[in-house]
Amino acid sequence: MTHTYTPDSYRPYAIVAAFPGQLPRAICRLCNQSDADDQVRFLQRMVGQGSFYVVFDPPQVLTPQQ
Repeated sequence: MTHTYTPDSYRPYAIVAAFPGQLPRAICRLCNQSDADDQVRFLQRMVGQGSFYVVFDPPQVLTPQQ
């Protein structure tokens, strides 16, 4: 049985941006948590309004249909 991974399987950490009056949305995906945390710190310094969060989104394994 072979498994097919989605393109985002290797980037399980997503950064979510939440701005006042808008729905939160994922703005980028990264390979490891420390890079995601660094990016969030940078965004919080550069963008005054809004909140940024790191979210772990586990990879989805697609199995072939028989």
